[in-house]
Amino acid sequence: GIADALEESEGLRCPILLHFGTEDAYIPLEQVNKIEQALGGRDGIEVRLYRAGHAFDNHEAPMFYDPEAAREAWGVTTAFLERELPAAPKR
Repeated sequence: GIADALEESEGLRCPILLHFGTEDAYIPLEQVNKIEQALGGRDGIEVRLYRAGHAFDNHEAPMFYDPEAAREAWGVTTAFLERELPAAPKR
């Protein structure tokens, strides 16, 4: 439903990372492209695409799971979190 609510995106005030599979049968690529055009390039917002299908990081659903895309997305996610939401230093 993100592509249908992009008019509300101006109110976004937190870091956002979106992962999409370019071969997703449930979220058409035209919607992903619309989202990327509207949000991509804004500070703290990343839209990432992977050559994979829907739910590619769901290791409990072999029909969806794509280990290569999942591994890449996890690396992107941890880097994003370290950059955008760093842990407070220990005292």
